[in-house]
Amino acid sequence: MQEAKYPVKRNAELTLHIEKLAFGGKGIGKAGDYIIFVRDVLPGDMIRARVYKRRANYAEARLIEILEPSRQRIKAPCP
Repeated sequence: MQEAKYPVKRNAELTLHIEKLAFGGKGIGKAGDYIIFVRDVLPGDMIRARVYKRRANYAEARLIEILEPSRQRIKAPCP
């Protein structure tokens, strides 16, 4: 049986620009036309993330670092 071809590998580190939020609050970034969902990000963030789950039409990744924060980010009013 031949393994399905995925545009990204599991455990790959990607630099992504978050375009918008999906239902449920995950950010959407793209590697070409392949969609990557990431938690704890905002539209406009430039991030580095590691892929932990792959599917034929999308992948999920964990945030490693925010390289360039979105203008929508604000500081919390309390510590």
